Amino acid sequence: MKQNHNVMKRIIMMAALVIAILIGVSPQISAASESETTITILHTNDIHGRFETGVGFARFTTIANQHREENPNTLVLDAGDSIHGTNFANLFEGESIIALMNHVGVDVMTAGNHEFNFGQERLLEINEMADFPILAANIFTEDGRRFLEPYTIIDLDDVTVGVFGIATPDTTITTHPNNVIGLNFTDVIESSREMVAELEDQVDVIIALTHLGLTGEISSTSIANNVEGIDLIVEGHCHTILPNGRVVNDTMIVTMGDHLENLGHVELVIENGNMVSVTARMYTVEDVADVTPDPEALEIIEYFNSQVSEIQSQVIGESTYDLDAEFVRLAETALGNFVADVFLDVTGADVAMTNGGGIRDSIAAGPI
Repeated sequence: MKQNHNVMKRIIMMAALVIAILIGVSPQISAASESETTITILHTNDIHGRFETGVGFARFTTIANQHREENPNTLVLDAGDSIHGTNFANLFEGESIIALMNHVGVDVMTAGNHEFNFGQERLLEINEMADFPILAANIFTEDGRRFLEPYTIIDLDDVTVGVFGIATPDTTITTHPNNVIGLNFTDVIESSREMVAELEDQVDVIIALTHLGLTGEISSTSIANNVEGIDLIVEGHCHTILPNGRVVNDTMIVTMGDHLENLGHVELVIENGNMVSVTARMYTVEDVADVTPDPEALEIIEYFNSQVSEIQSQVIGESTYDLDAEFVRLAETALGNFVADVFLDVTGADVAMTNGGGIRDSIAAGPI
């Protein structure tokens, strides 16, 4: 009887020990789980006024809303060159694209060179129309003021994210000179270092939203190689596709081509204030083919499209053959020759030239 009692006593003691161990480790397991936060980032670049091609804004809206439902820590970022490039965008000087970006719920955008195409004052007006900041840390006015806000800080669940914008110095030669009168584009490396120094004690994650391209001394790759402390670079300007991103000097760089042909998706995992992993992938047109377009986005598109159709229905001329411009950046084209001939006719000059980048589409034979 005594032996059975001792056995029972040992069983009780062992059970108590197990319970004590579980109680002891349980808070640690819970704390580790609670300290880990996943941030989802959807990103675009170089939309160039396209609203229906590729993924399209209506499907983009649905996808963004689905991600926000699944993970409230979702950000939507755009790396510039979005508000100019089609009649849908140009006839409203960017207002139509901003209306769609507001509806999608874009959180931050950086200024691309084409954001200046309607003039710097219009860009400031567009910035006021947007429900999100348009950033550029390296653009200053003649009196030393920043032209746009340099960065923004976003508070998520237990994680603080700092996003700063960098614009291409090439803006001075890729938009009309009048659009950048009095503006100074400073060194992108030094500007990025200043932003990291200002943000590093305030945030857990630092994201650079750049419009620079991937190659050369003035590029996102150069920033990654020369500036420590940037966790993610969302890049625009080069129209390159990096399906799974590219790691340069421990910094992930992502970019999604152009014209909303793809939608970028990044997941950052933050634990105890430190980024422990970053993964990048993309949604292609095929991936989102079955996504239901957002009806309110379609209404916005229809509203602006109806006005575009009214303007575009006015016949201003007729061509007996196709005014082709497919390879206008590489070779002589019919439309390029026509534009140069118009310059000669209007001005009476002896020689006329037009740049290929100023011609964006062909004109079919028939009424124009």
